[in-house]
This record gives sequence, C-alpha cells and structure tokens, in this order.
Amino acid sequence: MLDELDDLLRSTRDWLAEGHKVAIATVIETWGSAPRRRGSHAIIRDDGLFEGSVSGGCVEGDVIFGAQALIHDGGGFERRDYGIQDENAWTFGLACGGKISVLIQTVDDAHYPPALLDEVIERRAQGEAISVVTDLASGASRAGEADSDNVYTNLYPPPLRMMIVGAVHVS
Repeated sequence: MLDELDDLLRSTRDWLAEGHKVAIATVIETWGSAPRRRGSHAIIRDDGLFEGSVSGGCVEGDVIFGAQALIHDGGGFERRDYGIQDENAWTFGLACGGKISVLIQTVDDAHYPPALLDEVIERRAQGEAISVVTDLASGASRAGEADSDNVYTNLYPPPLRMMIVGAVHVS
C-alpha cells in the first residue's frame, strides 16, 4: 500500500536513475497557522519539475529556486525561513500568518543519500517505522536515533491500512 511519501521517494529514485539531479525540501519547523505540517516534503528536479508540497503553493516557487541553485552549484543544503515580514511581504510568504522553516538538501551521498531513500521505502513496505535524523549543521541525513541537540528527526511510520468489514454495500 502506497502513500504520498512512498510516491515522492519512488519518484526521487526514478529521477536519479534517469540521470537527473534532485533535491528534497522538508518542513522542519512550524509556528502558528501553517499550510503543511512538520515533515511535509517536496522533491525538485534539476530542470524544475517538482512533486509534493511544503506550503500548499505559498512559497513553492522560492523553494524550487533555492533547490535548483543548490543542484547547479554542485550540491549542498540550506535552511529557509518563511513568514510575513515587511521585507518580503510583497514577494513571497504565508497568507495564513504562520511561519515555517524549510530544509532543502540535494540527494547525494553527503546530504540525503540515495541509499537512505531505498531504506525508507523498504522498511515502510515491511510495515516498520523508520527514523531519519538530519544534522542541521552539516545537512547530512541518516537512519537512526538522534545523538545531539542540533538535529531534525522525522519519524516515518508504516503506511496506514484501512480495513472495511461488512457484507453489504454500505460497509
């Protein structure tokens, strides 16, 4: 059974296999009213094609621009903070009045390793949860437990299953 996360990770893997460079953007912090929850992802390809969402459209353009810059500069990571402030009120921001922080990482061995994609997909397919820890100082992600304070941890539970039981059409 697949869900949005599986679709994004599989698309990332497919894009890499096709020879594209890819970045992953993750909402790592929210405050107040935010359009997407913590842990939401978007993936961005070197040619600007993207899937997923970190804000429901409010700041996607800027996230895509930042991801493409990282990709074209040879890889890396960057944290971008969004909200309503005077200096960006007319360019991009969150109409809901909240604030979000988005971490953008290139998918490469130094930041978000391709092998980690496979591990998350496989563990979830087996019905297991997996924790991905990202060091916010280096932008490096790995599976495992947090071992310092300056990290972001995203727990990916297995996909939910819904069972409908009954013998008639209203079940």
